[in-house]
Amino acid sequence: MPILLGMELPEDKKQYMIRQLKSKRFCTEHGLATESPQSPLYESDGYWRGPIWAPSTMLLADGLWECGEKEFVKSLTEKFCEMVLKSGCAENFDALTGDGLRDRGEQHQQRQHLQPSCQHVKDKDRLGERGEEAEIAHLNRVYEEQRFINRE
Repeated sequence: MPILLGMELPEDKKQYMIRQLKSKRFCTEHGLATESPQSPLYESDGYWRGPIWAPSTMLLADGLWECGEKEFVKSLTEKFCEMVLKSGCAENFDALTGDGLRDRGEQHQQRQHLQPSCQHVKDKDRLGERGEEAEIAHLNRVYEEQRFINRE
């Protein structure tokens, strides 16, 4: 996950990784698959060979945010929250259907992604009348708060 280095990456490598993550190769209707659904190694319930996980989503979102990909991170956050709202909390999710797969009460979700995601969705209507800049500023604050909490 070199994208975690964010702005420290050489520009060509950073742009290549961003293009790959934003492409249909990894980015599904529900978020970022841990293995490309186009790969022969992909398994919808293959643990780290396909499903969407909160920890990897949060790590990738953090790196992408640091690279300035705020709109893409906003989209990933919304996709993840919609998936959780549809399927409930699970350890991981099928990248193509969004269905929860393992440990339906997994607490990774709340600690690492569900809280900021749901907060964003909850506040979205309130922020709507203030426009995109206010929404991005709010999401920035939510991520900074979550990063602080995770460091404690």
